[in-house]
Amino acid sequence: IQMNVDILMRDKTVEELDSLQTALQKEMEQEREELREMVGRRYRDVLDASAEVRTVHKMAEEVVISLTASRSTHVPPESLAPSRLNAAMDTHKLMALHYLLPLIGNSPDLDSLNSGYALVLAEQLHRSLVHCGVDGDLSSLLPSLGRRLAMTRRQLMLHMNQDLSWCSRSDWASNELAAICLVERKGIEELLDEYLKARKSQLRDELETGSLLTVVKEVKETLTVIESLFSQGELMAVLQAISAPHFRPQVCLDLEADSAFSSFSSMLSVEMEKVNGQSRERNMGTITTHKINEKCEKWIDEMCVSARSSVSTIMEYYESLDEIIQFVDALSDIVGSKWPRIGSANSYYFIEKLLGSVVVDRFKSVVSSLISSHYSSFSSSLYSLSSSLEPPPLFEKRRTKFDPLMAKGISHSLNQSVLDLLSSISSIRETVTRFEKAVGVGGASQSILGAQSTSTTVSRDSVRDALADEVVQMIERVCHELTLPSSVSPSHSIDNHLFKARVGLALLQSDPATMCKVLNRDGTRISVCSTLLHSAIDESLSMFVSDLCGDYVSADGGLLSQFSLSFSSPLHSMDIVMEWDKIDLPEVGQVHVPLFISAKVHHSLVQLCHRLSSLSLSHLLSRSIRVHLSSTIARHIIKLYAGIVGKHSPSHSFPQRTLLQLLFDTRVLSALFPLHESKGGWKSVSSWIETLMDPFDLSLLSPLLAANTKIVIQRIQLTIAPLLLDIIPSKDSTFSSSLHLIDILPRSSDDYLPRIPPIPRLDRSVSTEASKSRGLNGSASRSKTKNSLLTNESNGMTSKPSLTSFVDRFSSTWFGS
Repeated sequence: IQMNVDILMRDKTVEELDSLQTALQKEMEQEREELREMVGRRYRDVLDASAEVRTVHKMAEEVVISLTASRSTHVPPESLAPSRLNAAMDTHKLMALHYLLPLIGNSPDLDSLNSGYALVLAEQLHRSLVHCGVDGDLSSLLPSLGRRLAMTRRQLMLHMNQDLSWCSRSDWASNELAAICLVERKGIEELLDEYLKARKSQLRDELETGSLLTVVKEVKETLTVIESLFSQGELMAVLQAISAPHFRPQVCLDLEADSAFSSFSSMLSVEMEKVNGQSRERNMGTITTHKINEKCEKWIDEMCVSARSSVSTIMEYYESLDEIIQFVDALSDIVGSKWPRIGSANSYYFIEKLLGSVVVDRFKSVVSSLISSHYSSFSSSLYSLSSSLEPPPLFEKRRTKFDPLMAKGISHSLNQSVLDLLSSISSIRETVTRFEKAVGVGGASQSILGAQSTSTTVSRDSVRDALADEVVQMIERVCHELTLPSSVSPSHSIDNHLFKARVGLALLQSDPATMCKVLNRDGTRISVCSTLLHSAIDESLSMFVSDLCGDYVSADGGLLSQFSLSFSSPLHSMDIVMEWDKIDLPEVGQVHVPLFISAKVHHSLVQLCHRLSSLSLSHLLSRSIRVHLSSTIARHIIKLYAGIVGKHSPSHSFPQRTLLQLLFDTRVLSALFPLHESKGGWKSVSSWIETLMDPFDLSLLSPLLAANTKIVIQRIQLTIAPLLLDIIPSKDSTFSSSLHLIDILPRSSDDYLPRIPPIPRLDRSVSTEASKSRGLNGSASRSKTKNSLLTNESNGMTSKPSLTSFVDRFSSTWFGS
């Protein structure tokens, strides 16, 4: 009990403290008394036990003295008659047989050598009784004893063979082999064959239930036993020892000690000397080291061939690379130290025979499964990120520096997914390096999995090459099999093409150093992967831009689907109205020449460029893709213009101004989007339009069209540059003043310019109309040389105050005569 003295002195009185001390003293005295009583009891117990021990010891001494005295009281053999002596010897032999037979193979205290010696001694006693003959009732026992000896021999041999199969130490094996040699009288070479046969059977069972490491360890211990017993001669020394004249096994010593008659001991000694003499007389033979090596190599070959299927089955249980590396490390520890120099020159002979290329093949198989697993995870992550694969817009917000991913055409999430994939593969390659280091590939030492130059030898970089081949196959799967599931993109294939192209760009540009590393820095594989990715990107982007052109420049369902309606009816003619260049020609006057391509066509091309730029793809289109894009645009526009011109007929003819605009469009677009086809190209459409035009107008305006074509090509290249295959240079520097204006819609420098000529005043006099008629008649000679496309804006022009005059004026100005 812990007490605080200060608190007690402060809170208790003197009387209370005195009573408290008295109580504590009484309690301590009681405890001391209990301890004294307990010590006294223990002391009495010890004294009683000592008395009992002394009593037992005394009784044992009396028994020993009595037993010694009983043995010393015997009748001398010479005092007996010969007949009585022979009968006594037969009795002793039967007694010995009766004692030995139950012990052979049944006593847990007897090892194989004692049991074998007891069996041989029992057989010697039985042969002696049979040879000398036994009178009386004892003779009837000999046949049954013979049958029992034969059965005991079979059981003992079976038991010794089973024990021999488990002997992995030289002392155990020498005991078993000496017993077999004693019982079956075999030579050294036969004993070696018996031991190899027993160990082979046991190792086969071990392969079915144990591990490969245990099998290798058992083989090492078996060769160690053979080296010590047969090569170094330890077994021969043991056989010589058990055949010495005075050799007595423990079972015979016990039999002599239990006998009370000296004649029995004499008989037993004589019979044992006969057994030992027979062992000495037997020729054990010799075996050379070369013969031992041949037998061991043959044993290794036979065992490895029979165990190959089991080895493959066991290796299937290794499901990770680390487990295989740990197995190789453990195997190195076993075979790398104190391997016996028997059977072959080194330990790798056996490893190569047993394992071959199974370990390397299994390692490659696990690598392949890991690559497939990482690819599946990568594909799943891409499907979940399918809505965020596009890079951020170029002008989304202000940035302190340029984002390199925008130049690559991929998003941050896609880039991170690819980096994670490459990081996983890189970690696998590091594990491959550890494996090659563990098996000794490429090092100064011999390989664990292949020391000789055979077909199963592990060559340098073989596993790395396997990993690189798996990466190449993964790239092939990405290029040929990777598609968006229908749940992600159920309606249109354009998303699938762009998806595959962006994945290819990410694999090609995210981390080229790591990609080259996992490809083992092999130029051929790097070239193959680069070619595959570039081909897949070009093919996907080509399909993507083809579908995109169908949305913007196709006449069937794109932005230009309504363009042909502008040529069908005058009600839609305002959609194709353009501002033209006004040029003064000598002796001809002022003519109008197209200044730009049709607004709708230009708008569709600009929108297509905007779409490509918003997707960060304009700068990523290779020349082959641009060739495909240019050809696709050309085919769509050629089909559009061919459909428009095909509507021209005598009953529905186009004005010359419209035909001139179409001809100008085809010349400009044919230069921007060339199409090298013998039939159905730009040339056929242009020739078709030229046949519909007035030959005089065509010859007069052709030089002006050619000049404006070059100018328009130079001006339009900037706005639709992503669609062009090549930039067309122009050395002309003299432009018309009207070309400096930006807008291309109808315009004028005057304060007022109506879309169509104003309606003539209805209150003009007839004289004004007449003067107009005279003015027109006066210029009849010149009007023959002018085209209907030339504007008739002579001074003093008047008209009749009627609707017919308005229609004539409208038609002559905009649609020709």
